[in-house]
Amino acid sequence: MPSSPPRQKPASARSAVSIREPHKDVPAIDGTPNLDHDDDEMNGCGRSGLTALLPTRRFDYQDIKTQFSTITALTALAGLATSAPTPQVDDPKYFSLLAIRSGSPIHLALFSAAKSHLYANLPLQNATCNGEGPNTNYATFTINNGTLGLYTASSYPQEFYVDRSWMGQGQLGYTNGAQSAPRNAERQGWNIKDGYLYFDQSGLIACPNAPDGGWSVYVATGIQNPAGNSNCTAFAPKVNEIKEPVGCQYSF
Repeated sequence: MPSSPPRQKPASARSAVSIREPHKDVPAIDGTPNLDHDDDEMNGCGRSGLTALLPTRRFDYQDIKTQFSTITALTALAGLATSAPTPQVDDPKYFSLLAIRSGSPIHLALFSAAKSHLYANLPLQNATCNGEGPNTNYATFTINNGTLGLYTASSYPQEFYVDRSWMGQGQLGYTNGAQSAPRNAERQGWNIKDGYLYFDQSGLIACPNAPDGGWSVYVATGIQNPAGNSNCTAFAPKVNEIKEPVGCQYSF
């Protein structure tokens, strides 16, 4: 007697099966979408884009923090492409950086450049800036052919390097003028993707070991606590355009 064909599941049963799609959100440390991120994080942010109310020249950090804490912003979609993106015509020429990591001490922290390194939440940058004096406490960045640099007040470039070797573990620093980068260092690879800064396809990580309560910044290499640090945290570096940049000379 021929066997009967397999029974089909009722349409209602089939439709009850769902596939969970990756949660599009702030980029994770390895560039993959964050599947566990809470939609209510980032002070009530939604999903489609972060509205940063940063002034284009000079601003007060506490005022910015208040704005971010009281407005309803939208979370940027920042999944990595399979290869490093090429610069877009609408990428800002000059910009500052703001850390996005809800619940972290560095959430909404500005970034400073001092003593050849990059820091978050550094109380005093001590850069000498044109028309601003020594108290401008955030760094202004620019990208040229994949190289991240500081917008300086002189003809001497101050450009960043990254050491992703076993010894460097993502060390991030900058050189002054004709100074050469350390052995194993890379310069090119910086890009902006959906409003966030990446090196190649890697994000950034910060560790609370800097002077005066600041956090040292590294490029993520898969090591949770690079260079013997502890309590490090990954974050999304939000790019904020500065239309009227002020040139500074940063300490080294």
